[in-house]
Amino acid sequence: MNGYRNGDGADVDGQTPSGGFALPWRVGLLNSRGRYLTAETFGFKINATGTALRKKQSWTIEYHRSEDDTVFIRSHLGRYLAGDRRGNATCSSEGCTEAERFIIECHPDGSGRWAIRNRATGFYFGGSDERLVCHEKQPSSDEWWTPHFAFPPQVNQSTGVHMALSHVLILQQPCFCEQYNRYRTV
Repeated sequence: MNGYRNGDGADVDGQTPSGGFALPWRVGLLNSRGRYLTAETFGFKINATGTALRKKQSWTIEYHRSEDDTVFIRSHLGRYLAGDRRGNATCSSEGCTEAERFIIECHPDGSGRWAIRNRATGFYFGGSDERLVCHEKQPSSDEWWTPHFAFPPQVNQSTGVHMALSHVLILQQPCFCEQYNRYRTV
């Protein structure tokens, strides 16, 4: 319906509109104040006010294979996170230019936190609440993001006749029968 297979932004061969390849997972990005990076549907605004990982807080990391460490960060709306030379952070572009290229750096303390640096400007993306910018030369506490992996929902189905339980672990794979229950439990 949206021109992509299974709504994940990737064509049949895995290629994305950025020319990169989507990783097999989505993430929610939690800032230092415990709020999720959110892409609002009205006006393509971004903020860090989400309290739970929902659809608006889901982001897809797209790896660009022509450059070793370049990634694109796509919102649930199919728009890409960008940072310009003036320090503005936006999420309104459908295509990928230099402003949408980022590098993810891991925190040296091993905590798993990420600093997201714009490849063109060298500035780090961060902030809090409604004020998200891309202008810091060194990451402070507001520029470190904790990734929370957003796994697809699990679907369980039980048949009444054969008493077999089936489920789908990953939505791109076919459904299979995991166990057989000989006794009917209600």
